[in-house]
Amino acid sequence: MARRGLWTIALLASPLTAGVLINEVSFDTSPGPDWVELFNASPAPCSIEGWSLDDSDTASGNHVSLSVSTPLPAGAFLVVYIEAVGVDDTDFSDGKGVYHAGTGPTVALAATEDELSLYNTTAPIPVGLVDFVAWVTQPPYGGALDASTAAARGLWPAETAVDLEDVGSNYALGRARDGQDTDTTAEWRAFS
Repeated sequence: MARRGLWTIALLASPLTAGVLINEVSFDTSPGPDWVELFNASPAPCSIEGWSLDDSDTASGNHVSLSVSTPLPAGAFLVVYIEAVGVDDTDFSDGKGVYHAGTGPTVALAATEDELSLYNTTAPIPVGLVDFVAWVTQPPYGGALDASTAAARGLWPAETAVDLEDVGSNYALGRARDGQDTDTTAEWRAFS
């Protein structure tokens, strides 16, 4: 009986994310579409089929569902183009892939203040939240539902965002080191 209890605890403690992170976000690039780069920081491949991206502050249903049937290999990147159509590349033989989210319900990333959440489900639900990032160019940060959920789950500091004041335009927000995940704003910086 004690053995069964330990097994249950081990299952509950194991991460559902398998180390897949939001690695970079581009919401201020013209003339191209916004994009999000995901990175598998774990030592094993991870299926992201049915996962979703959401920015929590738009109308209900505005999220991107990932229909990527090929597992994301360990150490591989996947660029998800928001509000874009094109040829997807999920071969990953070069460690990179591309996915076009289409023009249906999608996230609307704002340069002045926004956030992005990664869920291991097709619809945003608190238990499925696996990664989060928030940014602001004109503090203070107002926050959103996903921000409080991320803080409650230990994925993000409460009521904070990456401060992007004075970084100019035409940049992306990314982790200073690919796959670095300290769940703080300090690991993020602007890339031109």
